[in-house]
Amino acid sequence: MISIPNQAPYPRHFLSRDAGLFSDFFDVKLFLPIFLAAVASISAWAAPSADTDSLTTRQTVITRFLSDGSVRTDTIAGDLPVAIPDPSANHGILPKEAPAKTQRTKMSTVMIGAELSTSLDLSGADMSTFNADIIIGYRHKLIQTLGVSFGMHKSLGTRDSFIPIQLVFRSGLIPRQQLFFLHLAAGYSFNTISSSPMFGDLAASVGCGVNLVQKPGFQSKVVLAFGFRHFTEKHQVMASVSKPNVGFAQIAFGISM
Repeated sequence: MISIPNQAPYPRHFLSRDAGLFSDFFDVKLFLPIFLAAVASISAWAAPSADTDSLTTRQTVITRFLSDGSVRTDTIAGDLPVAIPDPSANHGILPKEAPAKTQRTKMSTVMIGAELSTSLDLSGADMSTFNADIIIGYRHKLIQTLGVSFGMHKSLGTRDSFIPIQLVFRSGLIPRQQLFFLHLAAGYSFNTISSSPMFGDLAASVGCGVNLVQKPGFQSKVVLAFGFRHFTEKHQVMASVSKPNVGFAQIAFGISM
């Protein structure tokens, strides 16, 4: 019979030293809480999604503005789904009323006017006159008057009379501003001077004016102009003037519709 010596495979001092380290590391009081916490974490992570009903869900508050002016507040569990808003829906918000458009009364393109004026002779020919004219023509945004005038100009001190038929053009001096305007007129004048027969010569004027009243269907104005009457050599003898041109200053007040 073979006897096996009663000897540990490892030295006694090694076992005694490692046993002390093992017992210190796996101390029950220290290891048990750590083990329980790990088990609880794993159980919570592996829990099925069906148990989420027992958890507290998030709440979303929705505020709506109703058409009668009242406010309605609703509480919905969970998050709202993200959706693209419908452009045709007003989403409970009252639409803003479009501002009322101011309708401007369009001014007629056909104008009829009448003017009273006086012409002061600046040449010493004693041909100052009192004038009455009628203007018929066309007007637009930039063109105040483009038409024809028919006048009767009577001398103040003699029986001389002048009947001018002229093309009249008036337009604003400043774009988009119709207070001041340019005046141009040129045409032919039928003259009756003293006992001589009627004859005709050129007549023209240039100046500027001011619009006093501007309303749809009615305008009033004042015009200041410098003009002249031209006489040929033959007509100078008939009119008893020594100059071919007789200049005059003119001031006119007119209305148009």
